[in-house]
Amino acid sequence: MASLAESFEEWNKKLITFGALLKVGVQNSLEGAALVAERAGKVNATRKLNVRSGRLRSSIRAEVRPGFVLALMAGSQKDVKYAALQEWGGTVKPKKSRHLAIPLPAARTAAGVSRYPSPRAVPGLFFLKSKAGNLLLVQRDGDKIRPMYVLKDRVTVPARPYLRPALETARKSLIPELQDMMVQAVLPNG
Repeated sequence: MASLAESFEEWNKKLITFGALLKVGVQNSLEGAALVAERAGKVNATRKLNVRSGRLRSSIRAEVRPGFVLALMAGSQKDVKYAALQEWGGTVKPKKSRHLAIPLPAARTAAGVSRYPSPRAVPGLFFLKSKAGNLLLVQRDGDKIRPMYVLKDRVTVPARPYLRPALETARKSLIPELQDMMVQAVLPNG
């Protein structure tokens, strides 16, 4: 018959082994969930946002940080400054001038990107007020006037979440996996 001390030692070894195996299992599950979240974030960015260059979509990345933290992020201050604005929404105000110049179809490429680095680079622009009261930058094209930019004091961008739903998708697959892992680890023989 085994003594109480031997039983305690065996139980202690099992707990240490269980803890190590559980830690590895949780880490592996989180890494799998990170891949699911990253993929879902990229799909969401493609479907929910007006993709022009694909920079935002390609900047989406997931990582597992110490302490079993799954982080999903997009952009950086240099690459994609508008990533948070798309996720959370907000108001954009001009920083260096009085107005934001929003390119109209004549000043945009087929992808919707401005043809010019700024309205100052467009020759022959002048101000005109539309019938609706909007301030426009227009260009004369023979007898016609071609609207190039509408000027706004501010623009409110609605929230278009693409990362939060991706994390929810990953969570939905992760929770049952972790529950199964715990059940298999605690119950003898599965």
